[in-house]
Amino acid sequence: MTDDVPSATDNEPVFEYSIAENELASTAVLLSISDVTDTPIEDLPSLTGVVDTELLDGLYASFEDDNGEVSFTYHGFGVTIDADGHIELRRRVG
Repeated sequence: MTDDVPSATDNEPVFEYSIAENELASTAVLLSISDVTDTPIEDLPSLTGVVDTELLDGLYASFEDDNGEVSFTYHGFGVTIDADGHIELRRRVG
């Protein structure tokens, strides 16, 4: 992580990313973390070490009628994906 990553106050997201149509949720997580930390994707730790990526992709694909949300921690950020296709990253403290 670089020192230029914006910091959040009052639990506001430090970064928001919209999942593109036909983009896998797991890919979108990697792209968003890569972007906010200015780290090449291949230099990020394995996402599969944190979450089952096939399950994550399937869960996101199953969200219906704007209902559903999944959250987990990855590479120092709280990651939340909602049914609208938004990813919010929040810096984890401690």
